[in-house]
Amino acid sequence: MPSTDGSRPQDSCTYFFDSIGPLHCGGRIHNATLDHSAKFPFKIPPTYPITNVIISDTHVKQLHSGVNATITALRQSYWITPSPLPKVKVQEAPPFAVTGADFAEPLCVLGDQGHIKCYICLPTCALTRAVHLEAVPDLTECSFLQAFRRFAGANPYHW
Repeated sequence: MPSTDGSRPQDSCTYFFDSIGPLHCGGRIHNATLDHSAKFPFKIPPTYPITNVIISDTHVKQLHSGVNATITALRQSYWITPSPLPKVKVQEAPPFAVTGADFAEPLCVLGDQGHIKCYICLPTCALTRAVHLEAVPDLTECSFLQAFRRFAGANPYHW
């Protein structure tokens, strides 16, 4: 959807003018039993001088309660446009470029010697939320390193 002020594409809101004139943001809650200004908040571009006046006035009305209280009060009547994401958030990266690992609770597995206890090592990608599963016999450092080597061999992007 083209931007209303020509700066950048907006989110999935539908914008419209009412009889008074300001630009409203319509969303999915038009059937809610809320006040009209809560269902269809005003959209005020961040570059307009009145925007700083509205923010300052709301901050004073909230008795200088802080950023979260001011933003919450502003969102009751105004649509706060999200800022552009920083470059680091939108750069492409292969899976498991940022990785963490954890262990699942012990599982009881039927083996040749009857029921044995084993664990699952869970290397997780912090960027894509992908998960790799590796079975380990115990929670020792040696078992973890072996599982991590198998994981790194299966995902050779950064290793």
